[in-house]
Amino acid sequence: MSAVEERVIETDSKVGEASIKSVIIDIALLLLSAILFALSFPNFLSRWGWFPLAYISLFPVFVVVHRSGWYRIVVYGLLYGFLSYSLFNFWLLKFHPLAIIIVPVIYAIYFLLLFPLLKLADSLFPRYGYLIQAVIWVGYEYLKTRGFLGYSYGVIGYSQYLFLPLIRVSDLTGVWGISFLVIFPSCWLGNTIKKGRRQLNLFFKEHRTELFAYSALFLAAVIYGIVSTADLSGAKKWRVALIQHNVDPWKHDYDESLDILIRLSEEAVKKYPHIVMWSETAFVPSIAFHTRYRANHQYYRLIERLKEFLGRQDVPYLIGNDDAELKRVGGVERIDYNAALLYMDGG
Repeated sequence: MSAVEERVIETDSKVGEASIKSVIIDIALLLLSAILFALSFPNFLSRWGWFPLAYISLFPVFVVVHRSGWYRIVVYGLLYGFLSYSLFNFWLLKFHPLAIIIVPVIYAIYFLLLFPLLKLADSLFPRYGYLIQAVIWVGYEYLKTRGFLGYSYGVIGYSQYLFLPLIRVSDLTGVWGISFLVIFPSCWLGNTIKKGRRQLNLFFKEHRTELFAYSALFLAAVIYGIVSTADLSGAKKWRVALIQHNVDPWKHDYDESLDILIRLSEEAVKKYPHIVMWSETAFVPSIAFHTRYRANHQYYRLIERLKEFLGRQDVPYLIGNDDAELKRVGGVERIDYNAALLYMDGG
């Protein structure tokens, strides 16, 4: 083997090692971002979450976007979407074993599309791409709440729910304005390393105007929240009894669940509420559907028992339930809906 061939092999080996090292660093950054994102909300370690983390939670993502080529960025989008929503939606594991797989897979597909858009903004607008990235992220959050798969959980602005002076500005901007204020630091910081750590001072000098403008917006939002506090001490009070029977009605006998709901409601009305509310699907059988079609005798009997109880009540009841219709489109098709049923004056 000639000296030239040896140098080529050695060079290829070093390139391969550098590439592997780069991928490992990228994956570590994505994992760090997924963890920080999950910890920004109520999570498996803290009931309330640590909302200040939200401001830097996506910083590693934007570092990866800058570092990576076009081929890797698609794979990284898939990986980050699955990782972040697996950690963030840990509670889905108790809801249904498939849910903890389905939701992260859906978001893996979303981020497969989102990451290339973030990369495109970075490539086309090297100086101010981070501003466009912030807008793209907020746009993604808006779109993910729409349609059949709409899912508001995970909008980064909601992580600030404990920061009352800030979130009050939502009456002007909606949650999207708050999301922009939260995501901007990650976008800005992600761009600071584009020219290397040695040029951080140069980046700050070139982009300090945007940083000062952001700081002014953030301060203005907080001041607005402080001065716009409403005094509700003289407002009319509405006493609500919220009934949560602390059982999984899908896994237990429906009669037993109804027994508990009735018992808790009877205890609650002794404190003279203006209305009693049962949580969504606390009573599982569809009241309106099975009253109309009576296809299931057991469910209809249970509904009649519920109506008999409601008929004796002097307080309005609002019950979260579902509804359905049978329509003929070739064959008989059942179309399901969410429903909220209000019972007043015994009916």
